[in-house]
Amino acid sequence: MKKRNIKSIISEAAVCAVVLAILLTILIPTIARCIENGDINKYRSRIETLTSALNSAVASDNNAKKWLDLIKAKNSRKLFEELTASLGANKSAGIDPSEYYLQSSNGSIYVKCTKYPDIDSYKLNLPGGFTMPSAAPSEGDFFDHLHVIGVRTYMQNESINPSNPEQMRFSAQDNLKEIFSDLSVELHNVGGLGKTVLSPDEYTLSTEGFDMSVPGTKRLKLSYKTNSVWNKTMYADFTFEVLKRTKCPPLVISFGDKGSYELAAWDWTDYIAEASQNEGLSKDFDASIVHFENKYYYYPDGFNIDSRRSNTSPDNSAADIDDPTRAAYRLEFKPNIIIGSKEDAEEMKRAEHGALMLEEGQVYIWQTEASKELDAGWIRVYCELKKTA
Repeated sequence: MKKRNIKSIISEAAVCAVVLAILLTILIPTIARCIENGDINKYRSRIETLTSALNSAVASDNNAKKWLDLIKAKNSRKLFEELTASLGANKSAGIDPSEYYLQSSNGSIYVKCTKYPDIDSYKLNLPGGFTMPSAAPSEGDFFDHLHVIGVRTYMQNESINPSNPEQMRFSAQDNLKEIFSDLSVELHNVGGLGKTVLSPDEYTLSTEGFDMSVPGTKRLKLSYKTNSVWNKTMYADFTFEVLKRTKCPPLVISFGDKGSYELAAWDWTDYIAEASQNEGLSKDFDASIVHFENKYYYYPDGFNIDSRRSNTSPDNSAADIDDPTRAAYRLEFKPNIIIGSKEDAEEMKRAEHGALMLEEGQVYIWQTEASKELDAGWIRVYCELKKTA
């Protein structure tokens, strides 16, 4: 009887496992499609908002000429920057002007988005007397834009002028091209029909002023004139972040009669800055202790930092080296939980995730459950160890 019951339970479990696998096979793609459809609908709503606003603008008795001139200029970036600014904070919430452009086709003009260019076209209702420019910048008559690549992150009070290291304030009078010599400016066709890298002589770089001693977002403006786009000027912004420099205190741990030790740590903002400057967007690091928001974390076997602007949290920026889509593994230090000896049963009962132990001059941190990278148990902390008392 017991054997039959066991066989029955095993059979039922097997059936459940098969059903669960089938459900997951169906559900996961369905959920992914739902998420994508939701994103598409969000962009469709924004395109509708922009199209409606532009149609109202060109029908206005007072400002029609201004908007028609912007359309004729075929400078999508400038057009949508001014259009979103005219909408007000509520209507323009979530709309990034750089994600939208104009496309002409068969004598009509449509509002499109770069992320989902196949979204149903939204046509502009232009006055009967409006004529399309006869010249076309490239095949498909797409509107061009500028794309700027360069270091996006610096540290507070960091020198960026090689000829004047003490300089912190900058204005349009400075030789910005020499200071930002790593900039790469590309002329893109929004329709994906090619790109051209511009030389420094082909574009203008200006600023309303910025101060490297003050943390925050800084902005440079680029402009480019070209005969191939109706002799008009195109604009783009280059933004970078100046991170607040904080003094990173060493992690101090007192092991009772064994004395106190300092473990060298890096401040998270230093990591972000190094990743940005050395690799452009990302950089791999070895095992490290990281200081962030007055806490210490240990990354046992390395991680990769994505240093995109405004992405300065370890939860968002640190990725697994082998799998960049997966968050990097880390343990938080709990320096108030010190284990005297792993052979002592009573001491071991106190061990919890992040507890510390000193053995033969080496620091170990306790991991309660196994992770992808490491088994459960004591993990050696590879870092500079300095005895202070």
